Amino acid sequence: MIQISIEDDGPGMGTVDVKQMMRPFVKTKPEGLGLSLSLCHTIVEHHGGELRLESAGRQGLIVHFTLPVNKA
Repeated sequence: MIQISIEDDGPGMGTVDVKQMMRPFVKTKPEGLGLSLSLCHTIVEHHGGELRLESAGRQGLIVHFTLPVNKA
């Protein structure tokens, strides 16, 4: 497996439950559709990986995802 982690300094998770954030149209900010995490979660799991979220402290979010490495 390969793991990739991406950290931002946005509004973070706030009081929204992590499982709730993976659902379509759940938003933590006023703009946008609330589809990004849902689509990413679906794509990563479809390819045999895992996506998880972690608070980056006061502000921000860390998105970790793993994908299997295909040995040719």
